[in-house]
Amino acid sequence: MPRILFRIYLKLVLLAAAVGMLTRVVLLFSPQTTDLDFKFGEWFEIFLLGALNDVCAMTLGFVFMMGFVTSVSVSKYRKPFGFILLGLLIAATLYILCFNTIFDEYGGVVPAIAVGIMGYWTASFALRLYCERIRHA
Repeated sequence: MPRILFRIYLKLVLLAAAVGMLTRVVLLFSPQTTDLDFKFGEWFEIFLLGALNDVCAMTLGFVFMMGFVTSVSVSKYRKPFGFILLGLLIAATLYILCFNTIFDEYGGVVPAIAVGIMGYWTASFALRLYCERIRHA
């Protein structure tokens, strides 16, 4: 299974790098940027840092995608993986509830929404982990 995941990850990274490279080429030759006279080192920096940014963004997106895929499959309820996931969900919920997070920076109702979503996700996972009848409903 990890080999398949690596292939999917590699294909997504290559796609993101190709789209990013094409976008950078188009933007560098647009009329707005041709007046800037980039030197070779600056072009190299633009493309290298852009490719690095694409790889990092795709890696982060892939991590969230794998988290979602894990949350959809039934295999997450097997021991000990289910208890580890429940512990991580409880820790994340408590972290959002008790500490100053990015949600607090937005102010207003955003922290309450984040706690509500994480609390619902944690409670529903715990119910499905301990009550097998709910899991298959």
